[in-house]
Amino acid sequence: MGGFASSVVSYTPGTGAPSGFNDPAAALGMPAPVVGAGSGYPNVLDPFSPAFGSTEIVAIGTGGQLTLQLDKPITVANAPQLGVISNVGLIDADYPNGLADSSADTFGGGSALVRVSSDGSTWASLGNVNFNLPATYFSKLAGPYETAPGPGDVPADLSKPFTGSIADFAGEDFQQALGTLDGSVGGTWLNLSGTNLATVDYVQFQVPSGYLPIDAITTSAGGASTPEPGSAAFVALAAMGLLLARTRESCIL
Repeated sequence: MGGFASSVVSYTPGTGAPSGFNDPAAALGMPAPVVGAGSGYPNVLDPFSPAFGSTEIVAIGTGGQLTLQLDKPITVANAPQLGVISNVGLIDADYPNGLADSSADTFGGGSALVRVSSDGSTWASLGNVNFNLPATYFSKLAGPYETAPGPGDVPADLSKPFTGSIADFAGEDFQQALGTLDGSVGGTWLNLSGTNLATVDYVQFQVPSGYLPIDAITTSAGGASTPEPGSAAFVALAAMGLLLARTRESCIL
């Protein structure tokens, strides 16, 4: 079972990031199933429609950093275990049908120096990481711009790592892109085995230049219990996430 980031240890906004995206709590918990719920332009989170609301993503600007604690430590194994969902979306070359172009061009995302720790004081570096992969909340969707989950929509597995690359989406239509994610929530997944740590409980992002938006952190092992995709509990959890997202947006907008 996977988990998420549960608390903000520290946050320095940095410079050059869009204004208004400075609430680090936006990176906590699971991603919202519907993005922009209070903006008048709601969309289900999918590879062509990433998070864009100020309560959905936090931006780390040049010289800034964000340090998060996970809800439960990860026992490190030789596999990708830490997923980072930014605000990456595939550019729709056939809007509104959902078609990635031949280069799988994207918008959003960014890069950061990533460090992890078991105790919050001794850190191991994962190097500079480019967060350029899209995400989805549902593994089965009728189309790329649904304004709310439909009865046939199936939640993705938030604890399943995605190990592909952005090139895998080149020329793919919406259903093919979901197929490439293969049931995973997507995002950029990191292998922790080279850190020589037994467990990881903290993750830190340092941005030397530009800016990086972060929607959510998810883990493949050691996190809080997550209902299985397609189960009644998982669908109820998705509905609760949608309600919370709408409530937070309505309080701000």
